[in-house]
Amino acid sequence: MTRLHDWPLRFEALLKSRVSVPFAWGTNDCCTFAADVVIALTGADAMQDLRGTYSSEAEAEALIQALGGLPEALTRYLGEAVPAAYANTGDVALVLNEGQTVVAVCNGGPVLAPGPRGVAALSDPSILFVWKV
Repeated sequence: MTRLHDWPLRFEALLKSRVSVPFAWGTNDCCTFAADVVIALTGADAMQDLRGTYSSEAEAEALIQALGGLPEALTRYLGEAVPAAYANTGDVALVLNEGQTVVAVCNGGPVLAPGPRGVAALSDPSILFVWKV
């Protein structure tokens, strides 16, 4: 994927727009948030054919399983993963955070994901995989 020339401004605008938008399955969960970042950076919607297909944790889990799991789904839509050392701002990461596997977005240090009160920097995640955007 090729980033748009003004991606830093678009990334910042997206983060500002989500500061107080709480986590919601199917509209602002970890996968839709990451896909929205990809749209902001590239103009391409990696989740286009999945949007509107789930609205609960159980439906999301069933979809993820049907796609072969999160790593397989992310590879299908974003290409091959790279080592965490190559992560840059705006890249998508699969992390282990407080015992849960979460899709997050790299932000030059912390990784970001939607939380109960809006976009949150994850406390101390272990990055499992990274996909370049």
